[in-house]
Amino acid sequence: MAEEPNDFEEERVSAEEEIVDEHQEEEEGEEEEVVIEEGEVEEEKQDDSHATRVGSDINVNSFEELRLEEAVVSGAQDSWRLFINSAASREAAGEAIYAALFDSAPSLQSLFTTPRAIQAMKFMAGLNQFIMGLSDPPGLKVKVETLAFGHLALDVTVPRVVIFRDAILDLLQVELGSQLTTEAYAGLKAMLNYVGGAIIFVKAFYADRIRLLGESWNIANDKGANKDKFATLGSQDGPEGGDKKDNDKKKEKDTEKEAESKTASKSDSIMQNVPTTFKEMFQFNAAVMGFGTSMWMNEVLACFDNIVSNVSNSSRLVEECDVLVCRIAKVATGKINLAEFKSCMLASLRSLLPKDWTTRHEVAWSWLWENV
Repeated sequence: MAEEPNDFEEERVSAEEEIVDEHQEEEEGEEEEVVIEEGEVEEEKQDDSHATRVGSDINVNSFEELRLEEAVVSGAQDSWRLFINSAASREAAGEAIYAALFDSAPSLQSLFTTPRAIQAMKFMAGLNQFIMGLSDPPGLKVKVETLAFGHLALDVTVPRVVIFRDAILDLLQVELGSQLTTEAYAGLKAMLNYVGGAIIFVKAFYADRIRLLGESWNIANDKGANKDKFATLGSQDGPEGGDKKDNDKKKEKDTEKEAESKTASKSDSIMQNVPTTFKEMFQFNAAVMGFGTSMWMNEVLACFDNIVSNVSNSSRLVEECDVLVCRIAKVATGKINLAEFKSCMLASLRSLLPKDWTTRHEVAWSWLWENV
């Protein structure tokens, strides 16, 4: 009986310890929740500060999606709508943009060769497309990249982008006054910086690819150099030598002369049949690959030099592609598989550039055909 109080005491102590442990676990859980919440708040602050910094400068070193705060996006779009509604018409708004650009920087006039009215509407449509696209970053990136490809032939620099940007922002400030909010101004500036930086980046990124296309195309069509390149094809089929047991020197000389003449005639025969230009090699490979009856390939082949030569001039490239479509439509009678031309094109170029061909050439020529 004397041990019963001790048992009760032990049970009481263990129960108190369990309660203390539970309190400690609850306090630790609350501390963890506080830490997590503080971390989330810190991440949100970092995201907000990042979104504020995005587009503040002209980025010519990378081309990523432009993501801005919702307030900045809506402010920019609302201000743009106010500007359009304040003008007598969209044409008048485009004319105001055109005048603002060239009055502030007459040096930019040399970059645009289209008539004033058409160019003004291009400015209007382009800006409207980009500003409304701020709420769709992936779609905006595609549109800006398309515009950048259209400016590969133009000399776009950071100072010219700054002139273009400031002229438009000054126009909107004059037209809207106090209605142009701080958020709207930041959004419009970020968009213009984004477009200008993308144009410069795309041109620099694809400059090496375009140069590679031009160099390899010149090599592929250098008939004289390619003829010399294939001149050694028949030289390896020389005579195996005379009979070692034959001591007749005269007979050996006659045999060697006869063998040399046969080798020379065989080499000449081979050289007469070896294709030495892209057109000849393409026709040869097309026949071997079973595409000889595809008449539309001859139409592509006829226009291919103009296409490759104008790859950096988007407007001319579009015209050449339009001409090609008309020529194919005249001769095509069934389904056209454009992948067949690509495979034959790459095979021909590999044959004409055996030592020069690399994966960079493969990527560049595949990219060209995909754009066509």
